[in-house]
Amino acid sequence: MLSLFEGDPLTYSAEFVLTPAKALRAALTALSEKNWTQLLRRVTSSEQLTESQIAAELSALGELVDYSLGEDTIAPGGETAVVTASVYLKSADDGVTRGRENIPVRATRSQEVFRIEYESLLRLLGAEVDG
Repeated sequence: MLSLFEGDPLTYSAEFVLTPAKALRAALTALSEKNWTQLLRRVTSSEQLTESQIAAELSALGELVDYSLGEDTIAPGGETAVVTASVYLKSADDGVTRGRENIPVRATRSQEVFRIEYESLLRLLGAEVDG
């Protein structure tokens, strides 16, 4: 008999689970590629965001040169999480690369998927954010 599957087709595979760390990695990759459509899918905000808005705000902060992620910690109940991250940005003003290390970034479960809180992403990148 011909089988379309090798192994058990119902086996759980963690590689396809979008953890908070994977969500942040996807957001930072989209940012480094200036893929504003993809980035907009990976963030959440209390305000209605547009591609042009995030492109303007994030481009003004500089160019993401490199990043590294720490472990994620999911709160009891599983609705929020925190991921630590270090980023290295080339300033839009003077072209100097500066690092920001071990900054906590919040993620919230939205429509059953973790998304990065936009204000927390702004803080990671060094923006002054109210609240």
